Formats: sequence, structure tokens, C-alpha cells
Amino acid sequence: MRDFLSELNWMLILSLIGASAIVAYVGDFVGMKIGKRRISLFGLRPRYTSSFITVLTGIMITVVTLWLLSMTSDTVRTALFSMKFVQRQITQLTSQLQESRQEYQEMEFKLFASQEGLQKKQAELKAAQDKFESVLGQLDKIRRELKIQADKSALVEKERVRLEEELRGLEAKRSNLEKSVSSLKVQMDSLKKGLEQVREGRIIALAKEVLGQVSLAQGSNRVAVSGALSALMEEAKVELALRSGVKPDKISLYSEKGNELENPEAFIGKPSRTVIRLVAESNAVRDEPVSVSLQLHESRLVFKKGQVLGTKTIGASLSREEAEKELFMLLREINASSIQKGVIPDPLRGTVGNLSAGDFYGSVERITKTGTPSVLVLEAEEDIYSEGPVRVRIVLRNGP
Repeated sequence: MRDFLSELNWMLILSLIGASAIVAYVGDFVGMKIGKRRISLFGLRPRYTSSFITVLTGIMITVVTLWLLSMTSDTVRTALFSMKFVQRQITQLTSQLQESRQEYQEMEFKLFASQEGLQKKQAELKAAQDKFESVLGQLDKIRRELKIQADKSALVEKERVRLEEELRGLEAKRSNLEKSVSSLKVQMDSLKKGLEQVREGRIIALAKEVLGQVSLAQGSNRVAVSGALSALMEEAKVELALRSGVKPDKISLYSEKGNELENPEAFIGKPSRTVIRLVAESNAVRDEPVSVSLQLHESRLVFKKGQVLGTKTIGASLSREEAEKELFMLLREINASSIQKGVIPDPLRGTVGNLSAGDFYGSVERITKTGTPSVLVLEAEEDIYSEGPVRVRIVLRNGP
């Protein structure tokens, strides 16, 4: 109640009461004066004139009240002068509000439907995303597999090319081997024939066998070369005579190149030391002329006397078989290195020298008797030139 009273516009109420009282007093005063004077208005009797004044006073009270209310309150002024307009506005606004509510409800419905559609689309999007990730994973897997397959294909192609090249090489090798087999068959037939002749004691020289060699000094003249060639021929005849059991003058040497054996021109005045080898061109049979040829090689110093040709560390207390193997392997290494450095090998055996059986087994005996690790050293026994032979001295030194 207190809140209601405090909300009232007491200033307006008091102003209305005061104005009504004043107008009523003025009306009553005017009516009373007119009644006493018995004034008549508009041809009315005084009595009715007084009543008219009273009514007019009431009208004035109402007019003053409305005027005061309209002057002091926008709401009253609006209600008095703009009520129909306000009502129309209210009606329009109510209609718009109703429409807005309907639109709002429709929008809520659409929003709800959109939310459901959005949730559905989000679910579809998530399913599509999951499927996309799954497909992407499968695609990555396929890419990796394709890369592996491509790598494998490249390897297969590379292997195919390699195998084709290897096949071509094998075919060429087979062709060469077939040619070699054919050649070997011919040689085998020749060797069989030669072997039969050897068994019968008729072969006195083998094809490609070095029958002798002689060295020539730098710039040798005709006399020196002729003498060297004569000595080389005599040396070969003596060797062949010993094999055949006849006198040297019974041995006949000839060259398929004509007078090669009697012509020293090709060997005169050489700018360096040279060596001439007399080589049998084919198997020589007893009582038949021997086909030979002369081979000229440059002669240079390859190893100096005392130069170490090879070393090998050996363990203590080796068996005889182990010692033979170690020494034989070292000799093979020296033979290969000597050929590589310029020593001309024997065309028949492919060796550059020989070691007597006594020296070989004597060295083996010394190795087996060594009770501590030792170093096997092979030194050049003399100056060794290109023509060889390589003669070695075997030295056994204490190990490290």
C-alpha cells in the first residue's frame, strides 16, 4: 500500500482538486449572484439560468481538469487526442506481434528442423570424414605398395638387364669355350700323338719349349750378334743331341721364316740390352728336322743380388706337410710378382725359374725343426734380368 501511494502523482492530484474547488467556487459565486439579481440568460428564467450556470461550471471543471491533465501528462494527452490512433497502432502492433510470434514459431520449427538437419549433416560429415581418412589411409598404403612394387620392378628390370648381359657374356664365353674345346681337341689329338711318340722315345722337344737363350749387350755389332747366334744354335743342338742319343752335327734346325737363323740384321745395334730365345715351334721327333724360331726380348735388370723377393711369417712347430705348403705358396707368389715386374716366363710351363729338390726339401727340414715363430725370406741369389731365370736363396730368420 505504501508503495502504491508513493507511486501516485500527488502534485497532479492536488492541482486537480484545487482547480476543481476554484472553478466550483467561482461557479457557485456566479450562480448565486445571478440568482440574487434574477438575471436571465438566453431568455431563460432566473431559476433555469442558475441551473445553466451550475451545469456550465461543471463543464468548466471537466474542461479545466482535462486541460490540466493534458498539460501535465503525455499519457493523458495521448489518451484524449490520439486514442483511436493508438488503438489502431496497438491493433497493428498486436497483429504484427502475432505474425512475429507465428514467424518466430515457424523459425523455431525451421531452426529445430535445421538443427536436426545440421546434426544429420554433421553425422554424415563425420562419417564422410572417417571414410575419407580410411580411404586416405588405404591410398597411402596403396602408394607405399606401388612404390615397393615400382622399386621391385626397377630391381627386376635391373636384374633382367644384368641377366641378359650375363647371358650374352655366357653365350660369348660358351662360343669361346666351344672354340677352345675344338682347339683343345686338336691339341689333345696332337698331344696323344706326341705322348705316343714320347713313350716310344721319339719326342726330343715340345712345342713352345725354350731350347736356349743368349743375351746381347747394348749396341752389339754384326760380329757379336753372329757369334751369339752361332753359340745359341750349338747349345740347342747339344741339348737335343743328348735327348736323342746322336751327335750334335746330326741335329738339323730350320725356320719356317726362311733364313731367320742365319740373318743377324734384326738384332744388330739395339739401344738396350736384349735377349734372344730359340723356341721350338712344334713337337720335335727324333731323326727329323726341328722347327724353331727366334724371339727377341728387351732385357733389363729386374732384381738385384740380395734383394728380398718375398717374406712369410710362419708359426712354430709346423708339420712337414704344412712347411711344404707354406714354402710352395711363397714360391708361387714370387713367380707371379716376378712376371708382373717384367721377368719373361717359360712359355711351356709359365714359370720364371726353378728350385732344386734338394734346396726345397732342405728348407722344409729347417722349417719343421724351428721351435719358435720365424720369418721365411727369399732373396735374389744373383742379379736377375728380364730373361731370368729367377734363382733364390732361402733364409729363415727369427720371428718378431
